[in-house]
Amino acid sequence: MTCRRQDLIQALSHLASLGTQCNDVAKDECHTLLTQRQTEFLHIIDKRQNVTFSELAQTFSLSKPTISEMIDKLSEQGCVVREKSKEDRRVSYIRLTKKGESAARCEQRGKMQLIYHIEASLTDSEIKQLIELLQKVH
Repeated sequence: MTCRRQDLIQALSHLASLGTQCNDVAKDECHTLLTQRQTEFLHIIDKRQNVTFSELAQTFSLSKPTISEMIDKLSEQGCVVREKSKEDRRVSYIRLTKKGESAARCEQRGKMQLIYHIEASLTDSEIKQLIELLQKVH
């Protein structure tokens, strides 16, 4: 049992390391110096579009001042802009700039790099088996 666990630990460590390498390559390609948390913010903003400070606060379980601080930093880096609602001037929407879109989607490129590596390393039946096994684990 201990030997099998060691093998599993090594295999998972290798997969995690490969995932990190792919993410690093994608980040280098994107020329991004954002933190993981900032990237998470950009990803949510990209996914939802027209997101408000309140929605971000609820999503991340953070206070509005904390959200405002994060958005200020992302704005300084040229990743987001604030836009007042035309219907209600009290509401501000946060939108991604082109730079923000690129950074938000960088994570996806890292995942795709890992997928390409897996596809190049395994046969179709092995990929099918890997998918089935991973779906069992969740």
